[in-house]
Amino acid sequence: MVKIPISPTTMMTTNIIGEKFLTRGSIFVIALGFILFLLVPVSHANHKGRYSPSHSMKGPIVIDNPDQILAGSSVHFIYIDAENCLDCEFFYNEELAELSKSKLASQIYITIIRMEDYSDPWASYAWPKYLRWIPDKAVLKGCGPQFLVMIGRNILYRSCGSHNFNKAKLLLNSLANCPIPKLRSSNANVLLADQSKIPQKCFVNLSEEKVKQIRMNYKKQ
Repeated sequence: MVKIPISPTTMMTTNIIGEKFLTRGSIFVIALGFILFLLVPVSHANHKGRYSPSHSMKGPIVIDNPDQILAGSSVHFIYIDAENCLDCEFFYNEELAELSKSKLASQIYITIIRMEDYSDPWASYAWPKYLRWIPDKAVLKGCGPQFLVMIGRNILYRSCGSHNFNKAKLLLNSLANCPIPKLRSSNANVLLADQSKIPQKCFVNLSEEKVKQIRMNYKKQ
């Protein structure tokens, strides 16, 4: 086989073509990377901060005092939000947004628990240390949106789905607007007579067992 010599001109031309190919290739890679960078925020645009760090709130005020949040007369709404839950997006942007702007929000504590997967609401990374006892005690389900109504350390209501949210709001309103805080005593124990003064309307839709838990909560304070 005869080896054909490569002239300096041919080598120069080959190098120029190679350099242009590499340059165009680099531009293509950079452009593709930039497009992907732009697309990532778009895919999460509808979340609008759903997965930014969240604290317990009372109206517009951030509360990070566990003793205050879990006090005997504290009415507490916990919402479990999940990144892979399509219904949670509507609940967060509509139902929870409306609740957060209402007068009721200034009377109760609202805590958002942010999950990656709605089927694993027991994941400890998402729960503050002082609330990690809740998933087991509340018998949480792998569903979403999921929420709880509490007073002190008593879990009064747990449910999934926006269709049950009205019942939760009714209970929150009943608890927030009854005169429970006025029943506090300076003594270690609250008299039985004081417990009986809690109006029954404060316990709308609650079983006798739950009502007994609340009354006993004051007896122990």
